[in-house]
Amino acid sequence: MTLFYNDKSLLGIESLSHSKIMIIEQSQLEKLFSKYPEFGLKHGMNLQNRIATLQKRIFGLLTLTAKEKYMQFIKDYEVFEKIIPNYQIASFLGITPESLSRVRKEIANS
Repeated sequence: MTLFYNDKSLLGIESLSHSKIMIIEQSQLEKLFSKYPEFGLKHGMNLQNRIATLQKRIFGLLTLTAKEKYMQFIKDYEVFEKIIPNYQIASFLGITPESLSRVRKEIANS
């Protein structure tokens, strides 16, 4: 369920490592915000940062070449580049695994 619209989420998330998750209902979250205003402020700042990150990602998916997307991925997520399977990196970049292989080969040859 999405927190703010009280409907089912359109997406799922796959963890790349062992993770702990917290499930919280909106009413519980609102109580936290009331009891701990600094928590609400921090949450708001995190949402603003997430929105900015999503805008950058969407813009990149729409405007960058496959090579530019991959170079940005390496810059932003260098540690993951070595542990995530190629098909998942390609999916994240919005390109095919074949395109990812071509880009990597091109970078290696330059």
